[in-house]
Amino acid sequence: MKKILIALLALAVMVSSFALTVFAAGTAAVTVSTTLEEVKAGDTVTFDVAVSTETAIKSIGFDLKYDTNVFELVSGEWITASEMTMPTFDANTALGVGFGLYNAPAALNKSVFSFTLKVKDAPTYGETAITVDPRMTDTANENVTATATGTSVEVVNEEIDGGSTPPVKAPVDLYVNYTEEQKAATVYSIDVVWEEDLAFDYVAGAEGVWDPANHSYKDAAVAEWKDNTANVTVTNHSNAKVLATVDVTDTDGEDGVTVEPNETSATLESAVGVAVADADAVTFTFTAKGTPVETVSTVASVTISFAGAND
Repeated sequence: MKKILIALLALAVMVSSFALTVFAAGTAAVTVSTTLEEVKAGDTVTFDVAVSTETAIKSIGFDLKYDTNVFELVSGEWITASEMTMPTFDANTALGVGFGLYNAPAALNKSVFSFTLKVKDAPTYGETAITVDPRMTDTANENVTATATGTSVEVVNEEIDGGSTPPVKAPVDLYVNYTEEQKAATVYSIDVVWEEDLAFDYVAGAEGVWDPANHSYKDAAVAEWKDNTANVTVTNHSNAKVLATVDVTDTDGEDGVTVEPNETSATLESAVGVAVADADAVTFTFTAKGTPVETVSTVASVTISFAGAND
């Protein structure tokens, strides 16, 4: 009879031990979070994993869960590594697996792990979820039931703000309504200023007084022009270019005098945007040449014509 009781007691111990390894002795809340709400191709996003328990945690581990059509794993890091024995993170296992043992098991209420994902160049657009599959044991090596609350981000199209479909490029016609510039009327205003006395001065000379003692003339004078130039200045105050043309006509051709201008034409710039004192101007100089045969009143007629000048 004793043997049977001992056997039954051993069986009861075995059943009790089996039950302890199956049912968790405590619970834990795991929260995954990030500061970003929207991401686009090429962005990197860091996620924080926080744990809250009333039970002292001895070992802890996570399997990362995310859409591989959207993200690729960059890195993982134990925030509480200094409190742990040989904390590990394997980026080459599944989607990323982390595990560690606490040196001094205690209840947790803080961030313990973080991981970074990168959005692929051609991701699936729209909202996507990120979470972890947690595993924990207490100081009695019993499983702790952990409930994970994940997070999500919106993957947006960079070219179509907030879009969830690949970019669509379509031509857009742009039109310009053109109103012709209202041109101001051309106003010609030209100043023509000439010297007060448009006259040339010629001295015919003198033989002087005969000196019998020397057989020569005294006080003889050489024939010469004392003043053989006359000036006419033209200034343009118009809102357009002006072409000034000079024409000199000899009155009779028998007085022995010809008159020549220094130039026969000149283009004067518009006065638009120019100070009055700086208006474009030209001075025509007329020069008398030859030997007058007698005193004459008029040796030539000068005409200055004006016309609009083409650019």
